[in-house]
Amino acid sequence: FQLHPFAQNYAWGKRGNDSLVGSLMNVDESKREVPYAELWMGTHPSGPSKILETNELLLSWLQKNPRAIGTVPSGYSGNDLPFLFKVLSIQNALSIQAHPDKTLAGKLHQERSSIYKDANHKPEMVIALTEFRCMCSFRAIEEIVDLSSQFPEFTTLLSESGFDARTAQENYLPVLFRRYMTSDDRRMKELLAVLVNRLREKNTPLSVVEDT
Repeated sequence: FQLHPFAQNYAWGKRGNDSLVGSLMNVDESKREVPYAELWMGTHPSGPSKILETNELLLSWLQKNPRAIGTVPSGYSGNDLPFLFKVLSIQNALSIQAHPDKTLAGKLHQERSSIYKDANHKPEMVIALTEFRCMCSFRAIEEIVDLSSQFPEFTTLLSESGFDARTAQENYLPVLFRRYMTSDDRRMKELLAVLVNRLREKNTPLSVVEDT
């Protein structure tokens, strides 16, 4: 049977029918400015699929027909799908996410179910349907230190946050990352504006920063 999937309209998605997700959802002309980032096919409570013909939730149908689920790995519910299938259509950089392991996911779901919607961890497999760029791990520490020194606005932000460049190398990356991610938004924007103005005065293309 055919499914009616669920579309997620995250801000980083492509818009309207320029988005593969939008095209698959057959969005009309009135939705051309709406971002269509992800198409979900599965039973996740934040975006459940339905059976197209009857409008019944897929999870409800599976619970009445458990043999259709097949073999479920140990640790997962036997009356639910152990995976979520997605199609992504990306226009801008995605937000940084941290996924808990299976044990922590169960604990967080129990304690804060309004935020952690299910008890599963999030191992992911990505298949690129078109040209696709992603960041896999971080640059070498030496490169990060060198690049940071080329942009005093960044080092200013770090020093204002109490960052000590003499930190032992094994702690350098987590401390630096934490400082950038938890710094004050207003101050970050101020320093970014200073950086942009400095580059413009020197006729430096902004792509130089984007590439770093």
